[in-house]
Amino acid sequence: MTPEERIQALEDRIAQMNLQQIQYPLDYGSKKTLFSSLNRKIVELLKPQDTDDANDGTFIALNNTPAIQFADAATRVAYFSLHFGELPISSMEFIWSTPATSGNLRWQVDIGEGGDSDTTNVRTTGGTAVSTAADGTANELSYTDILNSSGGVDITGLKKNLWGIKFTRLGADAADTLTATVNLYGVLVKYNLYV
Repeated sequence: MTPEERIQALEDRIAQMNLQQIQYPLDYGSKKTLFSSLNRKIVELLKPQDTDDANDGTFIALNNTPAIQFADAATRVAYFSLHFGELPISSMEFIWSTPATSGNLRWQVDIGEGGDSDTTNVRTTGGTAVSTAADGTANELSYTDILNSSGGVDITGLKKNLWGIKFTRLGADAADTLTATVNLYGVLVKYNLYV
């Protein structure tokens, strides 16, 4: 079955069930959850992966939800993997919360393309440090766009390949004024079903 046929079959199934959204079971092995909706988008949630990086954040569970926590006033990282295939990416957002009600989170996202032995293993996009304000409500979930003009990441020209995504909280930067921990739940990737 071609990718187009699989997409059509999925849309037909959704239409038959008359549902706005179908959620597939959480798959901790692949560290992602897939959703599909009638708005002609597929949404994928990438969860942080445990690595041996000395600057990893701390893995925690908040209200039964796995997350990675970044300490205040320290530079900490989280890593994600994404296999970019046939469908174009329409947006990427990171989902986060903080007990702080004011201040700025200073962050950066870098994307590397290709596996370790892949000939296309290059840093195709070096992130730009960005500040995002807390939304004013303690522990409220926030969705911050990585790809918009202020997101600091440009994926133009990236090929279908395995991507390594590195999220960094620049807590030691003077521009990070949250003075609190930050909880990162994942990266939400949205794909267009039709181009």
